[in-house]
Amino acid sequence: MSPSKPEKVAVKIMLLLKGKYVLGEGRVRLLEEIDRFGCISKAAKELNIPYRVAIRHIRRVEEKIGEKLVVTRRGGKGGGGRAELTPIAKNIVVTYKKARSAVEKALKELS
Repeated sequence: MSPSKPEKVAVKIMLLLKGKYVLGEGRVRLLEEIDRFGCISKAAKELNIPYRVAIRHIRRVEEKIGEKLVVTRRGGKGGGGRAELTPIAKNIVVTYKKARSAVEKALKELS
């Protein structure tokens, strides 16, 4: 009998509220890209998701937590609109990244 290969451990980090899924890696990445570009459509394009899907993700999280995540301003004829993360959205991103980093560190220590 040959020795078996050790299984690779994978961990998913997600925010649950009242036991229901709110967001995970994908939605956090969307928030990060909105913060980076200042634009939901550019963030969606960077992540290869349709704009409508990006908007749907944002709205679903906002509905679940009862807080706005993104504040938008419309541009003029030539565009120039802007999207900014609210303080709570920035806090979610920072907290998620800290949790992910801590889990990755713990996994390295175990292996």
